[in-house]
Order: sequence, then C-alpha cells, then structure tokens
Amino acid sequence: MLAKNAGDDVSNEAKNGQVFNPSKESSGKSGEIAAGVLYGVGGAAAVAGAVFVYLGYREAKRGESPRALVIPIVGPQHAGVSAVIRF
Repeated sequence: MLAKNAGDDVSNEAKNGQVFNPSKESSGKSGEIAAGVLYGVGGAAAVAGAVFVYLGYREAKRGESPRALVIPIVGPQHAGVSAVIRF
C-alpha cells in the first residue's frame, strides 16, 4: 500500500508539472521490494505450518506423542517461538 501511494505521488507530480523527487521514487521501489520479500516469507511460513499440521495429524493418528512442538508466544510487548524436540 505504501509503495502504491509513493508511486501515485510521483505520477501525480509528473502530471502537474512539478519537479521530480528521486527520493519518492526510491521509497516506492524499496517498499515494493520489501512487499515481495514479506510475501515470500509469509508463503514459506504457511507451507511450513501445513507440513507441521500434517505431520502432527499423522503421529496423532498412530497414537504417538509428538517428537517436536513449536509453540508461538505472543504478548503485549514481545513475540517469539518456543520449540521442544524429543529424541
């Protein structure tokens, strides 16, 4: 959204005959790159989550206790992950 707004600002300034501001263009391009990276990270997290759900379901079906647990921890001023691995 921020990248689109920065791009719209550059386009509108060009239409109005205003002076080109390279920092606005750079800001828009940086936002676009960050959006792509974050979409990739989110997609990878979704795939990893689906794999963990499948593996947990498979182990539960066999009556085994889980070998690995990944527990998200979220609070008002912190966020993190706790992991437990059983050998």
